[in-house]
Amino acid sequence: MREKDILVVEDESIIAADIKACLKKLGYGVVGPVSMGEEAIKIAEEKKPALVLMDIRLKGKMDGIEAAEAIRPLDIPVVYLTSHSDEGTLERAKITEPFGYILKPYEKRELHTNIEMALYKHRSEGRLRESEERFRSVVNTSRDAIVSADSQGTMVDWNPAAEKMFGRPREEALGEPITNLVPLRGREAHARQMVELLSPENKPRNAFESVFMRKDGSEFSVEVSLMAWNAGGKMFSTHIIRDISIRKRVEEERKKIIMELQEALAKMTVAGED
Repeated sequence: MREKDILVVEDESIIAADIKACLKKLGYGVVGPVSMGEEAIKIAEEKKPALVLMDIRLKGKMDGIEAAEAIRPLDIPVVYLTSHSDEGTLERAKITEPFGYILKPYEKRELHTNIEMALYKHRSEGRLRESEERFRSVVNTSRDAIVSADSQGTMVDWNPAAEKMFGRPREEALGEPITNLVPLRGREAHARQMVELLSPENKPRNAFESVFMRKDGSEFSVEVSLMAWNAGGKMFSTHIIRDISIRKRVEEERKKIIMELQEALAKMTVAGED
């Protein structure tokens, strides 16, 4: 199926022929026309057109809205072309989430604009879904805990690594203050640090070190990267948390060894002087 092939579903033969001719002049491929909802569903499944131009009033037991609802899982955009504009019909049509709605008698320019807008919207939504799926895949497979919170500091997302790191299931953590992950003595300081890092007038640092707490109360060292983002006019923050407790222990052990070597060298120097 070509990128701009359109399935025309129209039960008036004269109107169907006119739509077909108009679409071809505009450079689209045309599948059909067909006049029944059942036939439209079958062709949509077989041909996978780029878009369905659907009349609401059709011959047979199934109307255009019912046909559009059946086509919806195929991820094919539907634009309604109809003379019916009553409130009840519009409400039923909205449920199928159409990509456009054109009233008869239509104009060529209106037809062209609505089709192009529907195709563009469908492509954009497809790219957005792919982006969201890639992001979700990264979040779910990350070894770092990724925890998001709203502007009040309430946790709204929690990846599998966070479940493992903190010993708490996602369902238990969501809805709690993110400061609950920090030992009591450090919560006020952590809250201030979040405000400072997310403040528009301050340039946030890439990461900072802190101490967090598991469900069993045990504490461990972490490195936190913090970022702010906007969704629907609401601000959120995301913590990317890396357990650095092993690294910290190695660093402490290294410091201890260096100190012991320095002490040993000092003793050897003193003994040599004697």
